[in-house]
Amino acid sequence: LPVVAFLFNLVAGVLFYVISSCCGRWLPHATFTPPLT
Repeated sequence: LPVVAFLFNLVAGVLFYVISSCCGRWLPHATFTPPLT
């Protein structure tokens, strides 16, 4: 379902943003591009 995929991508993006903000030294934002499909 497109809605499920959208929600999954949204949650994944938020989680990655929080983790990267806490551990920016390990996971710089430049290396991550959120899936827009």
